[in-house]
Amino acid sequence: LRLLDHVFAGAFPAHQSLKVFVSYSKADKKHLKTLKKHLSPLTRDETLLTWTDKELLPGAEWDATIRHQLATADVVLLLVSADFMATDYIWKEIAIAMERHERGEALIVPIIVRPCLWQNTAFARFSALPEKGQPITQWNNEDEAWMKVAQQIKRLSDKMNHPKF
Repeated sequence: LRLLDHVFAGAFPAHQSLKVFVSYSKADKKHLKTLKKHLSPLTRDETLLTWTDKELLPGAEWDATIRHQLATADVVLLLVSADFMATDYIWKEIAIAMERHERGEALIVPIIVRPCLWQNTAFARFSALPEKGQPITQWNNEDEAWMKVAQQIKRLSDKMNHPKF
């Protein structure tokens, strides 16, 4: 049996966690919290490794740490609202994410949290969540909207881990 272990070692690629950077406005902390709850089954089984500025450690160089996390993320989630779009530092994050996307290094997924003029932005060309970019706060059942977001992120993770399927 030990010999067979070595024969099949490496025959099946190991599951890789999808590194996800979440960009959000401080005004949307409650939406970030809700997103994390809905993604918890995927983070618990390490399908996703999410990172936000809440993971910054005391004494860390916050700008360098954020840039490093952006530079190594597979997916950048944008929690879009008017507050998000009015935050200057977020546009620096978006610029880095767009450069990485152009080089084929990362995907950008806008999640429309609250109504705003997101259609007039550089990231409007990316397919937004939930369905057709309808703001989550305009859904009759916000949990349903967040569930659809989580389902699509899981679908994205599955596709990235098994590109042939």
